Amino acid sequence: MKNIIFTITTSFFLLLSGCASTYSTSNFRGNNWHDAMTDTSTTEQRVYFGADKYLGFRCDVSPTQKEFFLTFGSGDAIATPNNSNVKLKIRVDSGKVYEVKGRMYSNSYRSGTIKDFPKELLTEIKSGTRLLVNIYSYKELKERVFFFLTGSEVISEVQKACGITSNATKLVGHDEKEFEMEKAKILKD
Repeated sequence: MKNIIFTITTSFFLLLSGCASTYSTSNFRGNNWHDAMTDTSTTEQRVYFGADKYLGFRCDVSPTQKEFFLTFGSGDAIATPNNSNVKLKIRVDSGKVYEVKGRMYSNSYRSGTIKDFPKELLTEIKSGTRLLVNIYSYKELKERVFFFLTGSEVISEVQKACGITSNATKLVGHDEKEFEMEKAKILKD
């Protein structure tokens, strides 16, 4: 009888665990590459849960522009490729919940980018210890993941690759002219 109760209790616990959020204790992992066809260099740092779930920080530098953005990935399908009806809720520690708009890559059901997000979010991630990410498609929760932010100081390496200082007020979509104007404005103030 004790074995049956233990088995039922264990099975119930495992069933509840399957419904709970997943979390990662991983450090950030970097990846750098160069596309010789477009002459674009990419620097990216990602924090993973398992092999497929991640939140990343990426800089693409081409001869005409520098672009800094977030990336995300899931082990399961989130939405159809190129779909822009993806929303993410991101919370660092017990702080503010940020809602940002994502877009799936043109060749993926499982990963995409966030090109517009508040500077405060990046600042909180760099100083935080825990990150919760919920990914929605058409208002349906598709993924919920916890990450521990050990090693998040490497995000500064990605910012540096894009020429973004800690004083920058806009973090995404810079072309070089825009970036220089922004930099001059910050230095003036």
